[in-house]
Amino acid sequence: RCVPSTTRPACTLTSCLVVANSGGPDSTCLLFLLHRWARSLPESQSHRILSWSVDHNLQPSSAQWMSHTARFAARLNIRHLSAQIAWGDGGFPPKPTSGGKGKLELAAREVRYALLYDALRSAGAEVAAFGHHADDQVETAILRALKGSSELGLAGMKSCRRFGMGARGELGHEGLRKWIVRPLLPVSKDRILATCDEHKLEYVVDSTNFQPELTLRNAIRNAVEERDVGPVFIQRFDPSLTKSAIEDRLTGLDIPLDISKGAPALRGAVQEIGRRAQRVEEATTIALKSCSDTSPAGALTLFTKRLRKLSGLAIMKEDNILPLVQRNLITRVLRYASPHPWGTLQAEANRQTASLERIRKALFGFKSDSSTDSTAPRLASFSAGADVLWTP
Repeated sequence: RCVPSTTRPACTLTSCLVVANSGGPDSTCLLFLLHRWARSLPESQSHRILSWSVDHNLQPSSAQWMSHTARFAARLNIRHLSAQIAWGDGGFPPKPTSGGKGKLELAAREVRYALLYDALRSAGAEVAAFGHHADDQVETAILRALKGSSELGLAGMKSCRRFGMGARGELGHEGLRKWIVRPLLPVSKDRILATCDEHKLEYVVDSTNFQPELTLRNAIRNAVEERDVGPVFIQRFDPSLTKSAIEDRLTGLDIPLDISKGAPALRGAVQEIGRRAQRVEEATTIALKSCSDTSPAGALTLFTKRLRKLSGLAIMKEDNILPLVQRNLITRVLRYASPHPWGTLQAEANRQTASLERIRKALFGFKSDSSTDSTAPRLASFSAGADVLWTP
């Protein structure tokens, strides 16, 4: 089995941090700020911050963007690393020709992460830094809500997480020793652009990010900017997502995501969802410690009676988080016991509400106790995702 350590990355003067630098305003701002931060530390050295870029070979201007990232890194006296995707050659997969831009973006993402991991290894770095910001977080939350994610999934991207084992487990347990951080998640896009303007930081703009007909994320970005889900851009990616269906799904949440209120209100809502998710994580850790027993490798033994008494814990009564803690506990168990690569969506039953709710009802809603009633029915073994078998 593969179990990651519980320690987070240490930031020391000898550590190395690689910034994923696309040349856009977000990564440009991040590289500038991290460079300034590193210089402010005692005995800091510029090589602690590295710049890394990848040419996806998907747009005619990609070579110019690569040149820009190298020049900007040189301006800051930062070592710059680069890579290029040669689709269908040198071990790279062929470029997808069907499935639309979404499938192409997914393929590019998988290759990009593999190349970034290689860069971390070659640089002796443990941490990669991404320039995702608060508005990206809003788009992620809305995207996940429309795809049926659980409420915990709406908390969006984590500010610090493990790099992971790769989409197919190709990185193995070594991928769990690397980390991804997102220092700008609390920061709005407006502040990032203002910082670039204030310090005269030049950046490139990818015009395809503002074409709502290309991807669902672009369509969501357009809806947030217009404060209206009425245009057909979102529906073209899923005909069931009519205006009324979208509004019902987003405003029916415990913490509503009302697109009509605009980006500032949405950022506040997503931040509150994140704070609630953190409380759920803390409560889940307490629950697992109180309900788990010594277990064989690759499995986890839980005390059913203790699971059903979680509602009596004081922390569960705060903010009505018990159902979320139950689902999160299930997600952690799935991630631990699943044969799929640790941390992938497949190892968490794709975080689908229907799957998690089925398991939750079986674990926490089954009332019979065969130890005291020999005639009571016994809950049969079942699986509801992630190739994990639950055996009462």
